[in-house]
Amino acid sequence: MDAKVTEAGESASIRSWPISLYSLRRALHEELEYVDTLASIPFRVLDRQVHRSEAAWQPEAEDAIRAVEGIVRLPIKILVGLTEDSNSARRTTPPEK
Repeated sequence: MDAKVTEAGESASIRSWPISLYSLRRALHEELEYVDTLASIPFRVLDRQVHRSEAAWQPEAEDAIRAVEGIVRLPIKILVGLTEDSNSARRTTPPEK
């Protein structure tokens, strides 16, 4: 691999990559949303199973499941929020350069 190095110390081959900060942030955001969905699945299954039960402890179990789900998903939600573009609700294409 014989990449030329510029005065700034960047490899010419790296500068020609078709990757932007926007596309990296968008890809990370999508992956974190996927991880959030995966983290929620076991809790949703447990919640459905407990909801079908008619035991006296059912309401407390549902509350406990939701609380633990929130604790597990909170760091993921924070990361999703940090990778979200402030204008993502209005923007459908990458920003103009």
